[in-house]
Amino acid sequence: VSYPHEVLRENKRVNVAQADRFQSGMRGAFGKPGGCCSPITE
Repeated sequence: VSYPHEVLRENKRVNVAQADRFQSGMRGAFGKPGGCCSPITE
């Protein structure tokens, strides 16, 4: 199914020492939905 819009997602990062031990990066669901956008062609 093709949709005319894309969902923008926010992947918040932890800014403390040794944060790489409990961060999964960009794996999985890629963060929480933050908004929608659609491409505009002229």
